[in-house]
Amino acid sequence: MVHYRVLVHTANSVKAGTDSTVQLTLVGMDGRTAKTVKISGKGGYLETGTYSTFDIETDDVGDLKAIIIRSSYTGDGPGWILDHIKVQKVSTNAIWFFPCLASIDDTVARNLPAQSVFKDIPISWTRPLMLQVPESQVALLSEKEELELASENKRLTTG
Repeated sequence: MVHYRVLVHTANSVKAGTDSTVQLTLVGMDGRTAKTVKISGKGGYLETGTYSTFDIETDDVGDLKAIIIRSSYTGDGPGWILDHIKVQKVSTNAIWFFPCLASIDDTVARNLPAQSVFKDIPISWTRPLMLQVPESQVALLSEKEELELASENKRLTTG
């Protein structure tokens, strides 16, 4: 198991935030995927202009190639404008940057390719409007939920 730190930046535009549950899957260079994590937007964690951070322990998929992001598109204000996501592999300090700056406004999964990789560079996780998402708001999908997403994840990771 590997410790990853994830920073999700919701765009700073009108109605960019969401109360929906968001799912994130890490994809390695060889197409392997880590367990999917779900983050609840309730409680202000994915609101306009916020930087939300959380830690996960999951399978090591090596260097990251992409992330797959989806939204449940439920609750009050279900639309969401994602600015970017950064993922740090804590053991190596490798950091991958996934820009988006697009609306995640339905349940269609998006494959965001890594645009930058930083190795052995300390990163400041302190930002204005930084919110540490409590563990109660972050969970790995169940085996059943993972199986339901497996074919779509494979399609998204193999092009």
